[in-house]
Amino acid sequence: SRGLHEEMNLRRLMNWMRRVFLGNVNIGRVYISASENMVMPKSDNGQNIQKLACTIQSRHQSRVMVSNYHIKSASLALELSEEVVLEALLELGCQIWPESSDYNTTTLPRTMPENREMLWASMLQFGHLLGSFIAISHPMWSLWLSPSFEQLGVNSTPTNKAVGKILSKLVQQFELAEKIVDEALENLHSKGFHSPDEKHVIQYLPASAQVPLLLMQVAVKVKVSPAGASHKKSKITRHVKPLFASSVVNAANGQLQNNPNAEAFGAWGYQDSCFVLNVKPDKSKYVMMKGKRYAISGKPLTGLADFVAKELNAVIDPNGVTFPACGDLRHIPESDLTAESTSKIVASLGGDESRISLRQADRARHGTGHSQEDMYDLRTGLIRFRVPDVVVWPENEGEVQALVSLA
Repeated sequence: SRGLHEEMNLRRLMNWMRRVFLGNVNIGRVYISASENMVMPKSDNGQNIQKLACTIQSRHQSRVMVSNYHIKSASLALELSEEVVLEALLELGCQIWPESSDYNTTTLPRTMPENREMLWASMLQFGHLLGSFIAISHPMWSLWLSPSFEQLGVNSTPTNKAVGKILSKLVQQFELAEKIVDEALENLHSKGFHSPDEKHVIQYLPASAQVPLLLMQVAVKVKVSPAGASHKKSKITRHVKPLFASSVVNAANGQLQNNPNAEAFGAWGYQDSCFVLNVKPDKSKYVMMKGKRYAISGKPLTGLADFVAKELNAVIDPNGVTFPACGDLRHIPESDLTAESTSKIVASLGGDESRISLRQADRARHGTGHSQEDMYDLRTGLIRFRVPDVVVWPENEGEVQALVSLA
């Protein structure tokens, strides 16, 4: 709690560490080391603080020790033998945690985690030892493995085969992570999202990717940051995929299209999906969803009707009349756009008349959202929203700029 955090101070921390040394606190197997004193310099726009942080990290990394647990984690994560991992660590000068015969092994994990993320987290205990080898070929990942690399030495080429095998596996995973993130960004760009944030991109990452999520998150963070805008190429000619179909009406007769895969007009979901109320011979009610699109489609939902009636304190009458199905569009006002303005818009779309609509259904649908109030207005003809004069489907940013300039 907040109160407990406020009570923590240096004296309490030192007393706690003393109890740990005396064996009065069982926290498992912990390695504690101290370095020489460091003087904290005065702040100079954060530069000295950054330098101090790198110094602290560098000293911490120089004292890192790895146990058999870390070696096994790396072996499983990289699909290499434990002998190869151990040989590489010894070649890199890593300190190996000595095994003690009188140590209580019950504090150590008895089984290795199956979670790939945890294996990688354990393996990265010694990841800083590998950063310098890829400083030129993969600078982004080198900095991630060892942010204080400049203090660790110059770039070098591994001469040991075991070290080379580990680097090869790491680079393979790094490059795969970048490729997956690039594909997710391209997917978002194709849908018109040219400046997605980190959370948005992560939602588009495949759940069953052959690479740990933590690596993809690193790639996302770098690529969507202002400094890592390598994916933000010229978008003037980038074509986008419309989020909705070009029209919800039939161009020949102006009537609503009957397309199961089309978005429903005046309702949520698709045209082939809707709830249907049924009554059994014993007069009990059950609801069933039409179509085959969802997992619940075709399955009787016996308790849904009674639940809705109870929560809304309403009587559900199977013979009652529902709202109309939006077939009558006469209540939608005509467009006020002139023929001259229409021609200019078509010209900005390269003369493609199929990507502009003055139809009432298109204008009504795109003039509303998907709120309950919008659905009610469309179904009842009570127009309380502003209906646009025209709906346009631009394909790239150049056309969007032309339309904005025209407006």
